[in-house]
Amino acid sequence: MKVCRFLGDISYPVYIIHYPFMYLFYAWTFTGVPFSTAWPWAVAVFAGSIVLAYILLKVYDKPLRRWLGSRIL
Repeated sequence: MKVCRFLGDISYPVYIIHYPFMYLFYAWTFTGVPFSTAWPWAVAVFAGSIVLAYILLKVYDKPLRRWLGSRIL
């Protein structure tokens, strides 16, 4: 249950932030980088996106939702 809650909480931040990292990675790999060099970076981009999404969830998303909820509702 906790894993599902965590994945649900970070789903929107991951959706927002993964595009720039994904496109930078794709642009880099289209230059002819071999798979043996690219796969560790792919794992790093994947893990980094999740970590950054969690940080942004705690620092930006939840406080903003709380603030908006108190101002609007």
